Amino acid sequence: MLLFSIVIALFKDIPDAKGDRASGVNTLTVRLGEATPFWACIWILTAAYVGACGYSVVTASAASAMSAAAPNALAPASLSLGAGALPVKALASVVGHCVMGGLLWWRALKVDLTSRDDITSCYMHIWKLFYAEYMLIPFFA
Repeated sequence: MLLFSIVIALFKDIPDAKGDRASGVNTLTVRLGEATPFWACIWILTAAYVGACGYSVVTASAASAMSAAAPNALAPASLSLGAGALPVKALASVVGHCVMGGLLWWRALKVDLTSRDDITSCYMHIWKLFYAEYMLIPFFA
């Protein structure tokens, strides 16, 4: 959620770059242009999604190893994925984050960085992904 906050803070200046430039406000977007902060934000969120997937798999693997050491413990529901099993909770987190990452890239690749409306629409899309992240919290860890 911290990375979402950073991205939203950086992204909010991108649609206002022309006005900031005209007013002499020296934002990061004014200094670097619209493309650099835009793609930096997309990659930061991508790293967050990949990290969330990795965290879900690692914590599920650790929990599985602990339950193997204590076979009488109650094990969470799991779904077989070849040689091992991934708990349903972790699988839901991984699938959810992959879908949200895909939606982020689907939207980002359609943005015309010369269009304020396109950039603003993508900014609002990021807010929707931020709120959707809260739906995945019960499946995370």
